[in-house]
Amino acid sequence: MAALASRSRANIDTRQSLTTSFTGELPFGNGHLFGSNGSGVADAVLCRWQVGGIMALRTGFRFEIVFPGDPRNTQTSNRGNRVGEGKLSNPTIEGWFDQSAFVISKPGIFGNSRRNVVSGPAARGWS
Repeated sequence: MAALASRSRANIDTRQSLTTSFTGELPFGNGHLFGSNGSGVADAVLCRWQVGGIMALRTGFRFEIVFPGDPRNTQTSNRGNRVGEGKLSNPTIEGWFDQSAFVISKPGIFGNSRRNVVSGPAARGWS
């Protein structure tokens, strides 16, 4: 049972990941929507400006729920028993998963919880 419970998604496994970039020229200066009648100096200052950015989105990393101690006396992680799904409908930083879905196993008994059964928060980045 212990070997089967150790089979799961890796800690660094993210199911979805998207990274994209964009660039665009601003509509200022001669030949553009704004400032097309500008003087040479204004055109030199306003023309050919660009904006760009990067967007990165990914799902959360997996993590496992462990309890302190070694009630099985096996020198391995104490994952305990999973008695519920563990997901919250409205997770927060203070409570990312339902802690009541995991209970400590009895001394000398391997729990039924597997590795990495909970997903961490997704990440969104803009620059």
